[in-house]
Amino acid sequence: KFMQCQFVKAYDDEMADDEDSATVLGTQRFVTFRLCPDCDSCSSEYGEYIVDLQNYLESMIDYYQEEQENYCKACEECAGMDADADAGDADADAGGRRLDLDCQTCYPTCQNIENMEENGYLDASEFIECQQMGDANDDGSAYYTGPMCSNGGTKIKIGVFTDDLCTEFAEDGTDVDTLFQAQADAEGDANAVPFRLSYHLLKKVHDSSNCVSCLVEDNDADANDDAEVAEVCEELYEEAAKCEPPYGFDG
Repeated sequence: KFMQCQFVKAYDDEMADDEDSATVLGTQRFVTFRLCPDCDSCSSEYGEYIVDLQNYLESMIDYYQEEQENYCKACEECAGMDADADAGDADADAGGRRLDLDCQTCYPTCQNIENMEENGYLDASEFIECQQMGDANDDGSAYYTGPMCSNGGTKIKIGVFTDDLCTEFAEDGTDVDTLFQAQADAEGDANAVPFRLSYHLLKKVHDSSNCVSCLVEDNDADANDDAEVAEVCEELYEEAAKCEPPYGFDG
């Protein structure tokens, strides 16, 4: 369960070795998360952990991307079954709900995701690694985009930076929308519409009411078999600094 995104300024070896750097302090970003007995009860018997923001995002985005792919695959099958029912297939269930899906609402949602770029949006999860946006200026300076903490640490968004490590915030007011507008203007087409970011996946990562189950459900498993732990939980647990005994967590 996501708790908070935090950042601190600390000594950075790479910045110290960079002769062009004006400071030896770099911005380090972390996420605090908890392992809880259940999603609604996380005030006792929990473990609290802190992990690098980049590692957290990579693991969680992979998890939610796979979940989204499975959802839309099931939705496509669901829509196909409805089509068979409408055509009079006696073996098809025309109830409109398959695999806990509402066929009437899931299909438009998945179509919007599939056609996101055509509709003028880019997935914000594609910008979780620091990357240069646009060409460099004549003096060699450039803008970079990458993840940052926002809203007092309750959210994670894509910010604009002036270094290739995404540690120095752009202090001139430039944001992602400004960069997309500049790209559209550079095309020389008066009708060009700038892209916007879609946070449909990234917002799941920092939604504190949204929990990920660490137990993999296996309906075919024997009752005496050990429960299988979800890969995303194993990855984050291994990478994180841990604080467990004070909160009564026994693993």
